[in-house]
Amino acid sequence: AIPRRELAVVQYSSIALILVSMLILVIKIPPKLYFQLWGYGSLVIAAVLGFLLTLCGSQMPTQLTSTFDLLGKGAGGVAIFAAGIVLGTRHLSFDKTILATVTMKNIVFPLVVLLIMMAVGAPHNLRRLVVIALAIPTATMPSTLAIQFNVNEKELASTQFWSTACSLITLSAFVLALA
Repeated sequence: AIPRRELAVVQYSSIALILVSMLILVIKIPPKLYFQLWGYGSLVIAAVLGFLLTLCGSQMPTQLTSTFDLLGKGAGGVAIFAAGIVLGTRHLSFDKTILATVTMKNIVFPLVVLLIMMAVGAPHNLRRLVVIALAIPTATMPSTLAIQFNVNEKELASTQFWSTACSLITLSAFVLALA
């Protein structure tokens, strides 16, 4: 079994890596908007702060654990609902940029991380957790931010849709390969 601290580091680092990569690779935001996003992006700041706190070895107070467990259990349903709203209000498309983005997100990024972890001799359980976390489809947050800031809304909604559709194959392949 993997210690709880290592699991938390994996969760927070996955969140931070995905957010940063989506901001840089997909949204292609102008510098002015980038700084506005950090000004308003309490979610990004919270994820980075949580990652740093976990690295420092801090633990969540036991009084808050049940509250965050409840929030965590409801997050999946809320994410599916939000994805449905985003995808239902945007016209979906498919082009070479979306194909490249989905391929990078669903296949290349997890595969590169897997190869690096194998090269440094990371334990198999840790490799499996990290790679499967990275192979999960694109989250709704990039699409939501794109809509909020009117930047590449159609492309991000399409990326979210195609990433989710393709993950039926790619995520399954990673799970089977790492079993």
